[in-house]
Amino acid sequence: MKNMNILKQKKKLDTMQQGCREGGLQVAEQLISKEGGTYGFEVLWERNRSDLSVEDFVLNLKFIELFTASELEMCRKS
Repeated sequence: MKNMNILKQKKKLDTMQQGCREGGLQVAEQLISKEGGTYGFEVLWERNRSDLSVEDFVLNLKFIELFTASELEMCRKS
């Protein structure tokens, strides 16, 4: 169980580092376009915290104009 927690923390750190390197918009676009969704979204959904997902942020009125209609539709289907 401890190893699983370490792997989850590493995944979070990797995503944050990727965001710093590539920029948040590019990372968000990559995450929402993944075939079958992301593991992180599944975890948030199981914990009733989909409000913390990338998909939820994309659909936020503050950011909605940054994404294409196709990307917004993918997020709505999640």
